Amino acid sequence: MIKVITWFSRKPGLSVAEFRQHWRQEHPKAALALPGLEAYNQNPTTDAGYTKGQPFCDGVAESWWIDLTTLRAHRGTPELEAL
Repeated sequence: MIKVITWFSRKPGLSVAEFRQHWRQEHPKAALALPGLEAYNQNPTTDAGYTKGQPFCDGVAESWWIDLTTLRAHRGTPELEAL
């Protein structure tokens, strides 16, 4: 099993609320459609993380893959690029 951790930051001009809504609603649909993905978890930055300005990232996603070959097979695909 391969675990991948990905940090996500909002696009310029996108509010925290807009980012969270898209990330929670749309991103999982695309991620979970990838063949070989065994599990997916999102960890959004809490509101407290914004009290001193922009945090390092707006959220962290964890994905678990069957094996490295399966993960690598997605490199450069439109599905992965859409994420």
